[in-house]
Amino acid sequence: MKIVLNHQVQLKDFREGYVNIYKDFESNVIPHKGDYIADLCFKDPYEYEVIEVIINYQENECNVTLKPLIAAHNDKDFLLRYVEMSEHHDWYCPTKEYL
Repeated sequence: MKIVLNHQVQLKDFREGYVNIYKDFESNVIPHKGDYIADLCFKDPYEYEVIEVIINYQENECNVTLKPLIAAHNDKDFLLRYVEMSEHHDWYCPTKEYL
């Protein structure tokens, strides 16, 4: 099954900016709400909690939403730097050009 991880990165004030990054891979293990996902992209914390799982059996796809990363500041450049760093770990951001 195709697993799609969705991770939202937010500035301290959500209204100042946020971005969604995604990573997909094939796996027979389906995450559940409350599980934790670790990835080399994540620093501290090293893992993020699964807050939502949506399974689409017709598409053989599982969409997994992780607990958002909330920055301690409102530096909009942080979002672009985070997206660029995450791309080195096979994450992608379909809205990168708008940052």
